[in-house]
Amino acid sequence: VGFGVFLITGLVPYLALNDVILRSARVIRANANLVQRVRLPLEVMVVADILGTLMHHATAVVLMVLYCLWAGHLAVGGLGWLLAGVALLLVLAVGVGLLVSVLGVALPDIPEVLGLGLQLALYGAPIIYPLSFVKQDVLLALIQANPITPLVGVFRAGLLDVAAPPAAAGVAYLIILAAALFVVGSAAVERYRTTIPDLL
Repeated sequence: VGFGVFLITGLVPYLALNDVILRSARVIRANANLVQRVRLPLEVMVVADILGTLMHHATAVVLMVLYCLWAGHLAVGGLGWLLAGVALLLVLAVGVGLLVSVLGVALPDIPEVLGLGLQLALYGAPIIYPLSFVKQDVLLALIQANPITPLVGVFRAGLLDVAAPPAAAGVAYLIILAAALFVVGSAAVERYRTTIPDLL
């Protein structure tokens, strides 16, 4: 597998999550007039924006799948991993999106902070380099703790027949984190539902 394919299969899920997080941090403030005047469920606004963002990236996913299929990289056995990756990306995106949408109201400058954090997450995950290149134990542990690492691993296992399936512990960690963020994000929106219009 060439470097270009390796890079794209890691970048596509990362960029989708990156855009969801940054847009979600601004979505409530960007619609401040609507939030203050119409008592609509905030989850609807945030999730609709998340799904719209993911739909833009769905085109990239489809093109990536078609290319991997054409180039002979995609194996039928990997489709389960690919579907799992899409499902995990969706749950993770909605959970973190709900949470940062509330933070974006309380802390107007948080999108800039999140942008820096997401850049660190990019280089702290095996997107532009294989995990096998990392030899130092502490650095390896930090990279494996980055939730982008197992997410990229799941996508690559689905798209590249030469990619080893991600470690079970990493996948379990990602599932638990995605579920926890979904619960915490939903709870945050519910807890501050009546307070948010006053903060805008």
